[in-house]
Amino acid sequence: MATLPKEIAEAFEHSETMKVLTTVDEDGIPHTVFKGSLNVIDDETIAYIELLETCRTQRNMVSSIWFKRTIAVSIFNPVTKAAYQIKGEPYKHVTSGPVWDKYLAGLRKEMPGISPACVWLITIKEVRNEDYQFRLKEEEKRRPGTEYYLKYMETRRGERGA
Repeated sequence: MATLPKEIAEAFEHSETMKVLTTVDEDGIPHTVFKGSLNVIDDETIAYIELLETCRTQRNMVSSIWFKRTIAVSIFNPVTKAAYQIKGEPYKHVTSGPVWDKYLAGLRKEMPGISPACVWLITIKEVRNEDYQFRLKEEEKRRPGTEYYLKYMETRRGERGA
């Protein structure tokens, strides 16, 4: 189990941050959706509210519990350029209790009278910084010479007029 650093937890709270959930179906085909309700419960748990009981995301989340499938949450803040991918496993959906009450109250302020399916709880398994400069440095460590290869490829693109 991984823990979520404070800076990433804070990124979830910014209104500019885009939050994306990717699940897979029984054939392993990815399904990606924007989920503005994705939030941090604690440094090991992410949650979101699912609005529709019979939607593809809901079916994939149920299947992920049954078959121990990994899901991914990606976040990107266009202001700070912070980008992260968080891999995890859904472990519970709730329809009562304090977490449910909190999410339901917040949702009903925006959508009065709505009757959502549940709140999903996701255990964080891996956190990956997807910032370009960070990834470039990681690749350079992993593959010495990457920097020179990228510079070479850039000159090649210039020669072709691309």
